[in-house]
Amino acid sequence: MFFTTQDPQVREIVYVEYPKDGMWVPAYVTNRINDSYILYIPTSPNPTSGFTVLVHKDKVVKSAMNIEEVSSFVISVGVDYAKPDETSNLYK
Repeated sequence: MFFTTQDPQVREIVYVEYPKDGMWVPAYVTNRINDSYILYIPTSPNPTSGFTVLVHKDKVVKSAMNIEEVSSFVISVGVDYAKPDETSNLYK
């Protein structure tokens, strides 16, 4: 019923420009298809609502945050940011 890649449990966090260029948000990688990533972008402070988007792999920046860290970031509306040094990779 559902189409998935070889890796059924993608556990990766990335940043993507959303909803427009220059505004970066963390996203959960839920799947990869060829050169595209399927992302779930959670909304704050309730990460159970959000947006599912399809983007080219060149449009994402990988994050060192794990699932728990990004979830805490979203729920705390940005107060609990485990990897603030990553912002230097976003605005180049």
